[in-house]
Amino acid sequence: MTFVALPTPRPPFVLDADCIIKLARQGLLRSLPSDERTIIIPFKVDEEIRGYRGRRSLVKEWLNKNNHLVKRFQTPEEHELYYALIAARGHVLGEGEAAGIAMANRRNGTFVSDDRKAREIASLRHIVSITPAEFHQFVLPRLGM
Repeated sequence: MTFVALPTPRPPFVLDADCIIKLARQGLLRSLPSDERTIIIPFKVDEEIRGYRGRRSLVKEWLNKNNHLVKRFQTPEEHELYYALIAARGHVLGEGEAAGIAMANRRNGTFVSDDRKAREIASLRHIVSITPAEFHQFVLPRLGM
């Protein structure tokens, strides 16, 4: 039997909307590090969450307090990868997931998403990706949460 070593998740951790919402439901948002070298919220994810109607006030309040974690694209390569992912045949990614993958790729970080297809696409591009459950179970304890 051959074992394949999985890549180790590493900061920055680029969170998508579902991840943030799940962390909020578990009461973990307030304990997240507010260090932008550790956590990144793509601006497209921020726009997605702020566009929700209804019971997202806790998440919106957290985003307001941690607005410094919301990041725009820094390089032309991030823009190009984002647009390539959005324009891909079948258009299976949302804007938040596409922005998260582009940022994790260019910033050598980890993409955190519950979207299986988005994690598969990230893995095909050699981007480390984990689920919110894995982030909660394995990463947060290492960060002292």
